[in-house]
Amino acid sequence: MASEPTSPLPGHVRSLLRIAAAAFRAEPLLVVASLVLTPLGGLAGPVAALWLRSLADAALDRSTPPAITAAIGLVATLAGAELLTVLQRRLQRDLQDRLASVMQPWFAGTAAGISGIEHLERPEHVDRLEVVRDNSWYLCWSFETLAEVLTVAVQLAATAVLLARVEPLLLLFALLGIPAGVAARAAATGAGRATEAMAGRERGVRHLLGLVSVPEPAAELRVFGLSAEVIRRIGALHGEHDRGILGAVWRGALFQTVAALTLAAGYGGALAVVGLAVLAHRAQPGDLLLTALLLASLNGVVLGAAAVLAAWLQMQAVVRRMVWLDDRLADDRRRLEGTSTSPERGVVRLERVSFTYPGAGRQVLRGIDLELRPGRIVALVGENGAGKTSLAKLLLRLYEPTGGRITVGGVPLDRIEPASWRRLCSGAFQDVTRFETSLGEAVALGRLQPEAAEEEVLAALGRAGAGDLASNLPGGLGAQLGARWPGGVDLSGGQWQKLGLARCLLRGSPALLILDEPTSALDADTEHAIFRGFAEAGRRAGMATLLISHRFSTTREADLIAVLEGGRITELGGHAELMGRQGTYARLYRIQAGAYA
Repeated sequence: MASEPTSPLPGHVRSLLRIAAAAFRAEPLLVVASLVLTPLGGLAGPVAALWLRSLADAALDRSTPPAITAAIGLVATLAGAELLTVLQRRLQRDLQDRLASVMQPWFAGTAAGISGIEHLERPEHVDRLEVVRDNSWYLCWSFETLAEVLTVAVQLAATAVLLARVEPLLLLFALLGIPAGVAARAAATGAGRATEAMAGRERGVRHLLGLVSVPEPAAELRVFGLSAEVIRRIGALHGEHDRGILGAVWRGALFQTVAALTLAAGYGGALAVVGLAVLAHRAQPGDLLLTALLLASLNGVVLGAAAVLAAWLQMQAVVRRMVWLDDRLADDRRRLEGTSTSPERGVVRLERVSFTYPGAGRQVLRGIDLELRPGRIVALVGENGAGKTSLAKLLLRLYEPTGGRITVGGVPLDRIEPASWRRLCSGAFQDVTRFETSLGEAVALGRLQPEAAEEEVLAALGRAGAGDLASNLPGGLGAQLGARWPGGVDLSGGQWQKLGLARCLLRGSPALLILDEPTSALDADTEHAIFRGFAEAGRRAGMATLLISHRFSTTREADLIAVLEGGRITELGGHAELMGRQGTYARLYRIQAGAYA
């Protein structure tokens, strides 16, 4: 299992580097132009204040040429600042659009590129993924905010130099801006923590909204009169979410109000110091005007810096989770370095395999010994929660065993690159994916490339018991699936499962075939006929087949039956042998046979 990635760099620094690198890869010219022009615009305020001081001094001295020069300089500075503002907004808009076009593919590629699925199932990881998925557009704003941070830094540096030339003591008053930055950091940190803490509530609201806005649960909600209860729970979750977020917002506002009052008091004192210097003839009247303008500008700069810092830190809460996801992919790739990309076919053997889900305290599987031989069918039976699907996940390398090992042809499975191994696997599952594409595409996706000859698709549909779909649906193989699309048609649960089986059949002759309750929505006779066809094809092609089913009329076709109870294999043998033992298998078989009698 992948460990949490580590780095010697602080989180903010790593986030900053990732933002800059992602933006530069997306549009290098726009990045360079934005990082140069935006901070350059930050000099406009201090330069304009210098021209105003010169204009004031020239007016007091009744000196016309210097006054004209200062006026021209002031106008040119203001015009240049306006031009830079227009260019800056255009550049940032173009860069935002470019970044937005790469963020969703990045998220999809990173989340799907990790070989396992732990990050998709653990609740704490799911909350992080929710934040990244729903707020990945923050990266666009993050780069704009980065440019604003540089602008504020330039403004502060220029203002500090000019204030020091008037009166070095003024720099002490400028330090009163630090509380505003601290308050902004505290507000943003609190907001980020509240957002993450409330991510589970947001996920709950989305789940409940889905229940009342999609057709699948509509009948059950109405039959049991659950609509009002769902709406009540949506309101309750919204209330908890809002209280958590608003509490952080109000605390941050209180911090920032106190900081702003401190800043205002300090600037009043600074003006008094310069005023006294002018009265004592240690400074020119223009210096008082310059100081007033700089302090007014500095007040806006500091408060703006606090706002920028707050936005930056809030965005960092999202960006750090982007870094976390990116690091998990990098960590996964490092872990897989040196694994074989050319696996051999052979006996798939589980040797004393144990497994515990990350973060859970209970073992799901304990000391499993089992062989899956080419051309033979192994049926895995047991009650819900016995660990059957978990075992299938281990065989597909969606998780790694926490004890023991799995080998293929004598080679440990953890020495085989997961994608290469999965190219030798095929499967059909109870929770079949409903690809809302055309009918032909929904089947053809079972290939490594989504193209397949029409006759192959039709043959796969026929073997999966869905041959009538192509002839009955309007448009045949070109029929749009999914009632929510224009001209789309909806399928029953059983029809969707048949499409999953047809996809499975297009994988050719895999080394390992896993059938995990893929026909639970079909009637027993149809299921039996389909599995008999799979069994015959698997034996002819030399596939090792693992069949997971609750219907014992199907499992009796297997060469070997394993009974899984409490994470252990308690019985192993053929149908006749297990019936003769009068154990768990025989008891469950008789119960089910009686139900069909």
